[in-house]
Amino acid sequence: MGSGSGDGVVKLLRDDKRFLSRILGGLDRRAQGRVMWAYRAAWADGEAAEPVAHRKENAGRRAANEWVRSVMETPQNVLRYRELIEQGPPQCCHTCDHFTQDHAEGAICAKFDQTPPADFAATEGACPHWLAEVPF
Repeated sequence: MGSGSGDGVVKLLRDDKRFLSRILGGLDRRAQGRVMWAYRAAWADGEAAEPVAHRKENAGRRAANEWVRSVMETPQNVLRYRELIEQGPPQCCHTCDHFTQDHAEGAICAKFDQTPPADFAATEGACPHWLAEVPF
């Protein structure tokens, strides 16, 4: 990984490698890559925040290790919830702002003034007119 010189490259010590292999061991390759990308970003932020040149590498290492500990100690259901919030609602009729629930006529799409077929309404990405306005 190189030297910790503020160039986006981190110098892992033997203990760092052991720690990360324990953390990354149960994750698939994609998740490992995401963790390592964020680990490097936390390292770079830690280095950037340290004004004294000879302390930058340790500041980066400390910031990265604190970040990975905080994330990996977070329960999986909380992490999944955060991912879902980041992704947003599924793009199907039931989450579209055009879809209205009028009890007299049933559920209709205001864009087309008709009730969409049930299989279409439940299919993500089926309608190119899906709309979700920012609620504020």
